[in-house]
This record gives sequence, C-alpha cells and structure tokens, in this order.
Amino acid sequence: MGFDKIKIKQISFIIILIFIMIFLTVNISNVIGLLAFIFDIIAPFLIGSAIAFIINIPMTFLENKWLKRWNGKISKKFKRPVCCILSVIIIFIVLTLISVLVVSQIRKTSAELTETIPIFIENCKNKCTEIIDKIQDKFPYIKDLISSISNMDFIKNGVVNIISRTASMTGNITGNIISTIVKITVAFVFAIYILLQKEKLCYQFKSLMYAFLSRKIYHNIIKILRLFSNITHKFISGQCIEALILGSMFVITMWILRFPYAIFIGVVIAFTALIPIVGAFIGCAVGIFLIFIQSPAKAFWFVILFLVLQQIEGNFIYPKVVGNSVGLPSIWVLAAITIGGSLMGIIGMLIFIPITSTLYTLLQKSVHKRIALKLGKIK
Repeated sequence: MGFDKIKIKQISFIIILIFIMIFLTVNISNVIGLLAFIFDIIAPFLIGSAIAFIINIPMTFLENKWLKRWNGKISKKFKRPVCCILSVIIIFIVLTLISVLVVSQIRKTSAELTETIPIFIENCKNKCTEIIDKIQDKFPYIKDLISSISNMDFIKNGVVNIISRTASMTGNITGNIISTIVKITVAFVFAIYILLQKEKLCYQFKSLMYAFLSRKIYHNIIKILRLFSNITHKFISGQCIEALILGSMFVITMWILRFPYAIFIGVVIAFTALIPIVGAFIGCAVGIFLIFIQSPAKAFWFVILFLVLQQIEGNFIYPKVVGNSVGLPSIWVLAAITIGGSLMGIIGMLIFIPITSTLYTLLQKSVHKRIALKLGKIK
C-alpha cells in the first residue's frame, strides 16, 4: 500500500522533529548557554518594550483626555512628543519620590533596628531566665537550659552584624555599573522610539504577518494580542492605583494610632500589594516582625488593623478600582504567581498574571464553543 504526498510530508515532519528533540536533549547544556547568550543580547529590547508599554498608559490618557482637542495639523504633529515627554516626567518624578522615601526609611529603620534588636534579645533572655528560675526546683534539668540561654550572645552579635552591614550597604549599587547603564539607556531609547512610532510599527508588524500567514491565523493572532494588551493595561493601572490607596490607608491609620515604622510599613505594603491575593500579606508579615521587636502588644493590634483594612480594601476599594480586569480565579492567580516568581522573581509574578489570564480567557471561550457545538446550539 503506497503513501500519498500528505502522509509522506507528515512522516518526514515527525522524523525531523524527533531528530531535533534528540539533538536538543544531548546538547542541553549548550542549548541553555546559547539561549542565555541570546537573551542577554535582546534583554535591552525586551526591557525597552516593557518600559514603552508602561509609559504608553499615561501617554494614551494624556492624548485622549487632556490634549484631545489638539487635532490641527501643527498641534497634532507635536501632540505625541509632548504627551510622551510629560509621561516620562510624571513617571520619573513618581519613581524619584518613591526612591527617596524608601531609601530614607530603610536607613532610618535599619539604624533603629540596630539599637532595638540587641535590647529585644536581651529582654527575651532575661524573661526566659526569670521564668525558668521559678520552676527549676521542680525540674532540675532546666539548669542546663539556663546555661544554654546564657550563651545567646552570639545570636545577638550575629543579628546586629547583619543589620549593620545592611544599613551600610543601603543606597550602594552592586554589579557591573557600566553594563547596567548601557542596557538601561538602550532600553529607554528603544522605548521612546516605539512610543513615537507605535502606529507605524504596528502597521509594519501587521503587514508582515498578513503577508506570510493565512487570514485565519492572522486574525487570531491580532485578537490574542489585543486581548493581552487590554488585560495587561487594566491590570497594571488598576493594581498601581489599588496599591497606592492601600498603602496610604496604612500610613494614615498607623500614624493616627501611633504605630512605629508607619511610613516604611505602608510603603512596603503598597509595593507588595502589586501582587494580587498574597502581596499584602507579605507586607503584613514584615510589619508584624518590625513592630513585634518594639512591642508585642502593638504587633497584635497591627494584625487586627491589617484584617480590618484588608476587608475594607477587598470589599469596597478593589472591586471598584480593579474589578474583573484579570478575570482569573484565585487558584490560577496563585499558580501564575508561583510559576512567574520561580522563573523571573517579582517581575515574573506581575508578567505571568496577564499571560495566564489571556490563556485562561482563550481556553474558556474555546471550551464553551466546543460544548455548544456538541450540544447542537451552534453550527
């Protein structure tokens, strides 16, 4: 029995695919090294694309809201550069203020912890010794425990040494400074070019796909990219606003109730709140640790305050600000955070949530369509 041309092509494709997989498996270390080398080369352009996407959010708002009346030939020509410059200035000012605030608070907190932690450890040691002294008559072997507790100085000295080093290293830039500056400069210039020429680049990209792909594949890719862009835009803008509101709530309430480290803990919670579901709890854990060193009673009341503000934020603020922009059940958000965090750290958590949401939406539509076909509701 002979084979037609289609079957021969299919068999040939499978054989070639098997050989490629065997080659990749045998030379896996070289392949990984090559991919790392390629990623290092294109990293500035990937970072530039991410920067362009972020700057495009306020730039689009300025174009469509504030300067929407600039429709003349001359004004329209300067509309995009003006909005781009204003967006860069706004983002730069915000990042500068946050950096100054965070660095100053880290230095202040580190200096305070350097003095507070030794006292805290000494108080714990004295308290434990006092309790054990009361019961050592009934349990003689507790004396050995007392002698071991009295040797806790090395723990205290180690903690103080770590905090002192952290405080002295605050604000210092490690690594290859020249390489980092070059990459950031290239990424920023590439981002500005994308923003100024985004319609032209979009047209060229669409023309390239339309020329080499079928119409069906072309329209599917465009649909997926638009869905991903909308989800990412809503997610980033919504999470930033929500994190700012939540951090401000903590700073104000902690300042009114005279909790220690109010500004620093509020900033930490604002940053960690960018990660849905688990982010704010990470900031809460940091706050509990810092406050517990000064006052265990205040740490308990901080937990109560966190639960109250978290309920207010989750039931009233988050639905209004973020809404259903991500469109993911909580279990899949946790999966996206876990996978993204293991691959790319905090940035990976933020990137993988819109990616997972896009895949989830596409799969959901496909499942509903196939079920409707099987039930005969659509033809």
